[in-house]
Amino acid sequence: VTSFIRAVISPESKIAAIRILAWAGPLVSDSIILDRLIPYLTALVGDEHESALVRAAAIAALASLLSLVHSFPISDHHIFLHYILPTLSSCCSEADELVAVAYAANLGSLAETALRFVDMAAAVKHKELQKGVGE
Repeated sequence: VTSFIRAVISPESKIAAIRILAWAGPLVSDSIILDRLIPYLTALVGDEHESALVRAAAIAALASLLSLVHSFPISDHHIFLHYILPTLSSCCSEADELVAVAYAANLGSLAETALRFVDMAAAVKHKELQKGVGE
């Protein structure tokens, strides 16, 4: 499905593919979500030449999929700061209201998920420090 998104021209088909990705989220591992699904969705969100409907659907799917992630490598703990938020920042000043509304509608979920990522990374680092002190 992910390679299909790039080849499709029709916005309706892209939205259908985005819905399939969001539907598949609970069925795949966290690493698949982070490494294979999120990059395609962020590319769609960040593509200013993409239709507003596609970008809005991608924002909703992005928030939904990220909320499903409960484990990740410590190297991915900055995914929001360095990858997700810079991509979404263009939506704040978006001329198309549909994209801005989709961003606003999913902002709470994205913020909660970002906080959870930071908390999990801090817990892992704390555990590693405790392990290092105990040795």
